[in-house]
Amino acid sequence: MVYLAQGNVSWFAASVANLESTPATELPRGVNIGVAYFDLLGQKFPRDFYKIRAFADAKQVGRLEGKAQLINDKGAIVAELPAMVDVKSMTLPARPTSALTSLTVCAGAACNIGGGTPPTVCFWICFECPNGFTVCVRISIHDLLN
Repeated sequence: MVYLAQGNVSWFAASVANLESTPATELPRGVNIGVAYFDLLGQKFPRDFYKIRAFADAKQVGRLEGKAQLINDKGAIVAELPAMVDVKSMTLPARPTSALTSLTVCAGAACNIGGGTPPTVCFWICFECPNGFTVCVRISIHDLLN
């Protein structure tokens, strides 16, 4: 689990259980990768927990653009965010792995996801799964406000 908190702003996320058993071939249909709580200044949807569902047209190994949806508890999509997906394997490892999905957050000059430095009003949350793919979702204050 990762989180950011400062003043009146809070955000935290965790990966879903058993993401490690999902192959990259499922990304075109959408994969639930995590849950996150959003309480950001001026966001256009209620502060609450949201499911994060990632999509990408993964047909082979490589890096590609995708998207992530924030879905509320009623199943409604409240926001759609850009994502970068890095597919290292289209199949699951032959032996089950004991490693779990790791989450990292990066912002500003530390990020080189998607080319260039992101603006200061956003950060990336990356779900790095030992099953062969990584999904990095851009959380932009600007995207959530419009």
